[in-house]
Amino acid sequence: MEVGAAHLTLDAVARKAGVSKGGLIHNFPTKDALLQAMVVQLLAAWKERYEQAAHELPNSPASKLKARLLAKLHADERSRRVSSAVLAVAANQPQLLEPVRAHICQVHQALVESGLDFNLAVLLLLAADGLYMQELLGLSCFSARQRKSIVEHLLRMADGTVRRR
Repeated sequence: MEVGAAHLTLDAVARKAGVSKGGLIHNFPTKDALLQAMVVQLLAAWKERYEQAAHELPNSPASKLKARLLAKLHADERSRRVSSAVLAVAANQPQLLEPVRAHICQVHQALVESGLDFNLAVLLLLAADGLYMQELLGLSCFSARQRKSIVEHLLRMADGTVRRR
């Protein structure tokens, strides 16, 4: 996260982590293996936030979608830093992002099976992704109040994804 994927060396990682290079290589034999582990860690952190949000929300047909929105939009600083590092990886080694692509496909498949309005649900997730990326890249101009209002609106719109029978 400090030097970027292109300048990352296993020697520097071992020094920073306070472990021997041999110990590091035992767990991460290559730089790509270490970067892949960062991607997996990012997905695990997202899943943890999703499960926490799902647990805290009242059960409703749209609660899983709302939990996905909240998990994306309430990332902690460490997750944002890892996301930023992973984004840098994508520029040079997009194949390392295969677990992220697979995860996105799983989320979309779950939406298909949920019975929610798929198009609207995906648009809400894409909006959350866009807001997250703007913030990650330092491009967002929203005040805290505006951001809160946007998130609240996305959550209200999620209720509109429930198909009436």
